Amino acid sequence: MMLAHAADFLAREDGAPHEAALAHFAAWLAARGLDEAHVGQPQLDEYLYHLALEGANSARLDQAVAALKGYFAFRASREGAPDPADGLCYFGETGEARERYIKAEWALSDAFYGIAPDLGRRGRGGDA
Repeated sequence: MMLAHAADFLAREDGAPHEAALAHFAAWLAARGLDEAHVGQPQLDEYLYHLALEGANSARLDQAVAALKGYFAFRASREGAPDPADGLCYFGETGEARERYIKAEWALSDAFYGIAPDLGRRGRGGDA
């Protein structure tokens, strides 16, 4: 399954670098039986969470965000459809509210967030 406007978007100079990311997203949609016409920000958040669970770091997530923002803005300009990626933030520029959302909704390890474990404690009660 390919995204409806992917070929036209990828033919543009600013779209070409996003080919792999969009192909991955299209495959993810197809595996879930989702159609891009029904994609909203919740589905995009779910996709980014899926990438994080696959081991994507913030740089790869930012590449995916750039691809999604570029593609859906292009689609919106062609169809006059809403842009579900408009509210996505780059992970390097994540605001406080978005960070709280990610930490509350995404079950990721502390390493993803750059939080070093406290190696000075041994047990749950803080007994050393």
